[in-house]
Amino acid sequence: MNKKLILILIVTIVLLFFALVTTIILAIIFISQGSSMQQTVDSITSKNDIKTNKSNKKEINDNLSEFAKRYSDAYQKAYDNIHKLSQEVSDVENENTDDGETEASTQNLDPEDERQIIEKYYELIKNKNFEEAYALKYKPQMTLKEFENIYSDVRDIKLRYLFFDLDRHRFNIYYTNSDYDSVQYNVEMQVINGNLKTLIIKEDFVVNGNVVAYVNKEDDKLQVVVEKRGVKSVIDKGKAESENPVDIVGFGNLRLIRGGDMLLYSKSMWEYGGDVLYDIDNGKELKVFDYADFKTDSKEKFGFVCTSAGFGTGPGGSIYKLDGFREIYNLNRDFDLSDGNCEPKKCIMDVKCSYDENENVVEFVLYSDQWDRQSADEGKIAKVKFDLDSKEVKVKKY
Repeated sequence: MNKKLILILIVTIVLLFFALVTTIILAIIFISQGSSMQQTVDSITSKNDIKTNKSNKKEINDNLSEFAKRYSDAYQKAYDNIHKLSQEVSDVENENTDDGETEASTQNLDPEDERQIIEKYYELIKNKNFEEAYALKYKPQMTLKEFENIYSDVRDIKLRYLFFDLDRHRFNIYYTNSDYDSVQYNVEMQVINGNLKTLIIKEDFVVNGNVVAYVNKEDDKLQVVVEKRGVKSVIDKGKAESENPVDIVGFGNLRLIRGGDMLLYSKSMWEYGGDVLYDIDNGKELKVFDYADFKTDSKEKFGFVCTSAGFGTGPGGSIYKLDGFREIYNLNRDFDLSDGNCEPKKCIMDVKCSYDENENVVEFVLYSDQWDRQSADEGKIAKVKFDLDSKEVKVKKY
């Protein structure tokens, strides 16, 4: 009997042991499956979040694109509105005198009388008497309706007469539209049998990316204006009208460089002319190049300038790195360009400079005189080549 009880007890213990083990195994499996299910839920949630983020990002991008489009359309409309005068150039390109008339043979008015016709033409446009103004054009290729469309938004036109030379009248007009936007145009005209032939209409207006620069006239002041992202700044100004010609200032030849970071323009006054380099990002004038034309390499990484002996200036030449704007070479390093005693025919009086895009080299040629050279080599004293890549300088003396 005791043996049977012992056997039952042993079987019961074994069964309880297997039951315990089975319970533990099932618990482990359940916990493992729960973790897996949570990971699955997390994964699904994460994917949903990603989809939501993508959806939100797309919505944001769509909104930005729509805003950019609206801004671009508005800007383009404003741009077209103020710059329609350039369309008159197509009229110039199509004009011809194939009927046998020549400009020289038909010039039969005094230049002052011709000037009055020009002034009348723009006064008619200003007052929107387009049909009368159109009647003053010489052999127009455009229709009256096309002509009216060009000037339909005119609010004001002011004319600044420059000079008459070789049967041509040269002057500036300051065109203002109904939004009070104003742009300067350089114009050349001929008067043929009392009618006006437009030879050149060129606006002083440049665009690069989100930067706009132009010359306008406000009251009696001429201004160089820069607009960046809708913010307008007057960076230079001077008198456009004065009884004393010494006080009158002219601006032109605008050029935006380095993606619109800098503006290069010319400035002229009584017996003075030069170029100005302006830093748009930092809002400051970098340098004024008196009596000189500042030029750049093809990649707009470097600039160079040269001058000759003359009124208000002397011979010279420099190269600048535009990033950070600093001078990296000056001809004074290799030559004595100061005024002083020097042997005849060995004084450096004239410097010419140019850029070779293929070699990426700036070249200076130094001469002993400025006038009456019969050949490119006459009076040549030296040639300097500056390699913009290696910064190597090669000097050849003659």
